[in-house]
Amino acid sequence: PTVIRGTITDHYSGEALTATIVVKDMFGNVIKTTNTTETGEYSIELATSKPTKTNFTVTKDGYIYANINVLVPKDAIERKYLQRDFTLKRADLGQIFVLRNIYYEYNQSVIKKESYIYLNKLVAWMKANPSIHLEIGGHTDDIGPRDKNLVLSQKRVESVKQYLIDSGINRVRMIAIGFGED
Repeated sequence: PTVIRGTITDHYSGEALTATIVVKDMFGNVIKTTNTTETGEYSIELATSKPTKTNFTVTKDGYIYANINVLVPKDAIERKYLQRDFTLKRADLGQIFVLRNIYYEYNQSVIKKESYIYLNKLVAWMKANPSIHLEIGGHTDDIGPRDKNLVLSQKRVESVKQYLIDSGINRVRMIAIGFGED
């Protein structure tokens, strides 16, 4: 087994945070769930003898959750541990965070299935924080005409907004703005 250990702290103050950590495999299956100690420390034992990719979701009320893929490399398996610290930012007015791993079909606004696990985490976080309102912003690459990319980016953010609405989030809590390639 390999132990992944670390500390959860406030991004700005460095203060230790008590938080919940959910570790999933890359198929979305929960491997472990744990809470940090009063000093923000955690330790999770994974039964693995080969390099493994996992997904960590770290949550605390009043904070923007962290959702990070963690690779347990060969050298960590050999030494039997991996140090992985996380920082969380308060969910304050105007706070910006990037939701990664949202993918679309080429040149379309159709969300790819592998993105659902990340969108579902956003849904859970919004349900747990009902006072939060979001501005959903999106960009495209620079392939193709600018005006077409602007329209595509707007359609894509609208599809994310619709996914959240379909998952039970009130539409008045969100606005969607496409920025094109800018």
